[in-house]
Amino acid sequence: MTLSGGASSGSSHGTRSLGSEGDMVHRMELMRKRRMESNRESAKRSRQRKQQHLDDLNSQVNLTQSKSQMKKTRLVLQDMLKQANSDNARCPLISQGPPPN
Repeated sequence: MTLSGGASSGSSHGTRSLGSEGDMVHRMELMRKRRMESNRESAKRSRQRKQQHLDDLNSQVNLTQSKSQMKKTRLVLQDMLKQANSDNARCPLISQGPPPN
């Protein structure tokens, strides 16, 4: 009887141990799921920051290209103005009023 009582006692103690191990496994699984979710959210934020950075860089590229094109256009117009002024300087000026009939 003592033997069966001892076995019974060991069995219930073993159940508690298994229960504690089960609880620990459950807690570890819960922590793992939380960590995975946290990592997932962190990765999502990282992708959003990366996309925002790329959008900002693209905006800067577009602005720089626009400014460059405007400068090129300005240089062309300045060259045309210089050429026109040079051409005008070579032409004789008529300062005598309207031409005769």
